[in-house]
Amino acid sequence: MAAMYLSPPPLNITSGNVAENFKSWKRLFEVHFSANQHDAATVGGATQVAILLSCAGPDAIRVFDQFEWADEGDKKKYKVVLGKLEGYCHPLESEVVSSHKFWSLKYYSPFDNFLTDLRALATECNFGTLNNRLIRDKLVFVAKG
Repeated sequence: MAAMYLSPPPLNITSGNVAENFKSWKRLFEVHFSANQHDAATVGGATQVAILLSCAGPDAIRVFDQFEWADEGDKKKYKVVLGKLEGYCHPLESEVVSSHKFWSLKYYSPFDNFLTDLRALATECNFGTLNNRLIRDKLVFVAKG
């Protein structure tokens, strides 16, 4: 009998950067899936989907239950279900929302933590070559406030 390795924490699709949450969670899940030898050669598609959903947690199961399927059999196909979950998480990634969070962020201490969070938000905003300038401008605006 093969050893069973711990599952990753549930997928967080209710807060933070959901697209980034999914990316990190998917990597952890793939490691778990591989370590427990849950591939097509050892378990069927429906079982793979059940493992995926049990690891993803109750929020992801609620989302799964709302999906519309082109073919009823698709909900038993691991790659199709994983793709649908990924598709659900990525549209929630929005430069506009990230930009609002960036400009709305109020200063807090210690400064290093504030600056780290500000830089992370700036990355999500995709400011490109203006990144450092906009961070500097935000710091000036915060200092005046």
